[in-house]
Amino acid sequence: MSAELISSTLQAIIFGLPSKKNRIINKKIKLLNLIPWYIEVVDRYGNLIIYNQTFRNFLYQKDIDYILKDKNENQTFQEELQQLLIKEKI
Repeated sequence: MSAELISSTLQAIIFGLPSKKNRIINKKIKLLNLIPWYIEVVDRYGNLIIYNQTFRNFLYQKDIDYILKDKNENQTFQEELQQLLIKEKI
């Protein structure tokens, strides 16, 4: 059994019982799913991004409501997200 399969299985179990933190992250993902540029990112990377713990922790720390309302913050967020994807080799 590969490590990736084990990791995916554990993540499915963990995300099956969402903690308060995961519920907050999931709400933020739902907000982002309304944004065209984010939809393109998800289409490109699929579940690799959604289940990546570094991405989820990154998202948890962000005020998505504010980011979506402010153009400069939105641009900064997009750039930070791209850097994260590169760093994580997704």
